[in-house]
Amino acid sequence: MIALRSVLTTSLLAPLVLPSCEDEAGRKTRGGGLDGSADGNAEGSASGGTSGSSGASGSSGASGSSGASGSSGAGGSSGASGSSGAGGSSGAGGSAGASGSSGASGSSGAGGSSGASGSSGASGSSGASGSSGADAGADAPADAPTCVPATCDDGNACTVDTCGASGCEHDAAAAQGVTCDDGDLCTTSDVCGGGVCAGVALDCTDANACTQDSCDSTSGQCVFDPGPLEAATCDDGDACTAGDVCGGGTCAGTTTDTDTDGIPDGCDNCPAIANVGQEDSSGARAASTAFAPVAHTGAAVALTLGDDELSAAVPLGFTMPFFGESYTEIYVDSNGYLAFEPAAGSIRWRQILPCSPAPNALIALAWGDLDPSAGGTITYETFGVAPARRFAVTFTGVPELGSTTISITAQAVLHESGRVEIHTTDMGGGGLSTFARAVEAPASASPLALFLPGDPARFDGAPLSAVEYDTSLTADGVGDACANASTFEDLECDGAGGC
Repeated sequence: MIALRSVLTTSLLAPLVLPSCEDEAGRKTRGGGLDGSADGNAEGSASGGTSGSSGASGSSGASGSSGASGSSGAGGSSGASGSSGAGGSSGAGGSAGASGSSGASGSSGAGGSSGASGSSGASGSSGASGSSGADAGADAPADAPTCVPATCDDGNACTVDTCGASGCEHDAAAAQGVTCDDGDLCTTSDVCGGGVCAGVALDCTDANACTQDSCDSTSGQCVFDPGPLEAATCDDGDACTAGDVCGGGTCAGTTTDTDTDGIPDGCDNCPAIANVGQEDSSGARAASTAFAPVAHTGAAVALTLGDDELSAAVPLGFTMPFFGESYTEIYVDSNGYLAFEPAAGSIRWRQILPCSPAPNALIALAWGDLDPSAGGTITYETFGVAPARRFAVTFTGVPELGSTTISITAQAVLHESGRVEIHTTDMGGGGLSTFARAVEAPASASPLALFLPGDPARFDGAPLSAVEYDTSLTADGVGDACANASTFEDLECDGAGGC
């Protein structure tokens, strides 16, 4: 036992021979290891250096605070083979030094608790190679980046390229809204969005309907080509021209003056009749319309009238405006007319309209000497709902007085709006008699009658024809010359008894 202890003592103390005061290593030891401050090993630092954080000699001198073989023995807890070994966080050779955590002689070894290999090794806390030695310590990152920033550039101006923990990263959000160049000469205001550079198409619209507008991708310049639109229809903005077409990139029309009154048709309120003054005193006018008489229903009322007989007042079922006046009832005359302002009795002979004596405010659907007592029917009926109600009066096969071959079939339709239609199926049957088809204003208005252009106020009938009369006195943009109206009294009207 003595011999074994002697051997152990000798072997444990042999490495702890201290240098003289003049030794270079000794001069570097000031309360710590040969190279370190107090906590270093010969080969590693606690933070990962080649020389641990606990050097060759402890912080308390060669023999430590408790003798040569203190509680940590020759290879004590921080001895020459410190707690982290050569690749460990402290020692040169692993996490517990060459002889384990308690050295060769157990917990109370030859060198005491702070022996020659005590808690402060040969190298200070920074070791020979600093805190990042050749063998990385246990605290180093497990997955170090494998990229180099210079190699992460993806050539896209709309991403921010970095070298991150997982390798190259390309962040599009960081470049959102950044000015860029999309390489297209026909775009402007290029900015990044979602990792893509894009601009707004260059506006090449020249507001000319006679050019085809585009952008030249090679120059970035706008091109206005009139060729593809040559002779295309357009609008030159001039109401007095017509037939506007493109020519050489310009829209132009032509002017005509049908009535030779010096006013182009396009801006003449009555282009067919000369009217230099362009008078437009009212909207009253007559015009041809589609033949479409109203079909009566079982609600129609039959009128029984004799020769030269005027009916009692017949209700319209609504209030009708008529040349500035308003009426709710009308009178039906057996001689083929209706009157809002009737005479004292029936008027058998048609008048030359307009005529001042009564009847006035009348609608002549086929005014002549008729005799409904000899045949035919007269019916009336109100249709529809407000504000589009209609009142229709129909003469069907009513013969001329004393004739078995001449008869009248016609219908007058009065609209709640004031418009009047007359639909003629047969007016005279080819006989020699003539019948009036017209509308006359009330006595309160200046003498005014409406009829088709070119027709007198009495004429031979034309079967299957229709006329529409507008009785409004409000100016409507149509010249009085084209209102198809007579505004004078015929010479046959003597103002006293008849016309």
